[in-house]
Amino acid sequence: MHLYRYTISKISLQLFMLKDPNLVKYSNKVVRSAQRLSLLEQRIVFSAIAQVPLGTEITSEDKFYLRLEDLKKLGGAVSNDSYELLKEAADRLLTRTITLAPIDRKKGMTWTFLWCQASGYNDEKRMIGIQFSSMIIPFLKEVRERFVQYDLEEITGFRSVYTQPLYARLMLHMRNKDTGGIKQRWSETIPLDELRLTLDAEKYSAFGQFKLRVLNVAVQQINESVYTRFTVKWSIDEDSKIGKRVTAIRFSMSLRPHLVTDPEPDTDTVDWVSGLTRRQATLTEPQIVMVADWLSGKNKTVLEKHGTNVSEVYEFLRRQKQIPAKLDANNPDEYKKWLRKKLIDPEFVMLISPILRKLEFNFGGL
Repeated sequence: MHLYRYTISKISLQLFMLKDPNLVKYSNKVVRSAQRLSLLEQRIVFSAIAQVPLGTEITSEDKFYLRLEDLKKLGGAVSNDSYELLKEAADRLLTRTITLAPIDRKKGMTWTFLWCQASGYNDEKRMIGIQFSSMIIPFLKEVRERFVQYDLEEITGFRSVYTQPLYARLMLHMRNKDTGGIKQRWSETIPLDELRLTLDAEKYSAFGQFKLRVLNVAVQQINESVYTRFTVKWSIDEDSKIGKRVTAIRFSMSLRPHLVTDPEPDTDTVDWVSGLTRRQATLTEPQIVMVADWLSGKNKTVLEKHGTNVSEVYEFLRRQKQIPAKLDANNPDEYKKWLRKKLIDPEFVMLISPILRKLEFNFGGL
């Protein structure tokens, strides 16, 4: 039996999930670590993570269930025999281990423990289940300021085991630290050894093979997908080369055009209509999810508490000519997904500020 490890040096593993059936959120420290799972195992784990709602107390008794159809939505598990492959992948998760060093600071101990403690299946319903190990539960409960968060839809169709880890890694510096807004362009130079470790591609020690089988494939899949938020270009970092040896890769990311807002936003000038600055109208990721929950009716309590409802919110947006013709507002998940994308734009937040003020939303301390 081979034991595969997540190796994370001098850090602790933190995962945190929001109340959204399609949203995956976890610490950027995990993104920097080696994620040594097969493509199908990745999809099982991340689909399970996305089921955990905000504020829920996770215990080692909790079980997470996935049907074959759930995995098909991600572009995998498509053949007639895929259910058997799904069961096999769930069983293999029982052998996957995590190494954290050191988490026992007093004794300087490095601990290795299993990712999952149990897996199950139901042939009639074509469904599998997994149960996270008791040792990982404390890390599932931890919350940190910095995290990577994306919709499961964004990794739809990724066919290489290297694409999702690279996509998540390149998101680390996507947001402006001062405003919280998403940058139109950003870049990062990553040491080649670190990149190999993160992508679990250390077997490709020769750069030519790494370029051909890992880098080009993953970047191409990110760029060709209609669901990803940004496109990627890469180049060899010439300044860090040692002779002819490549030691670092420079990545340049560009936000997709339909997500670009003001090219040079004035963050501190007050908009005379909404009374907000762009800085105040730029929501963080947790705020975006929370507000989308409110407005879509996923969390009706807040709307009802303030004397309004989903229909009134929808009518307001319709009068403002914000509702696209193809949007099915009767589908809560589709409606919420649309709202999440709109709430990235500070201009949209300014537009709906009367609703948000009625709901007592806190605009940066106002």
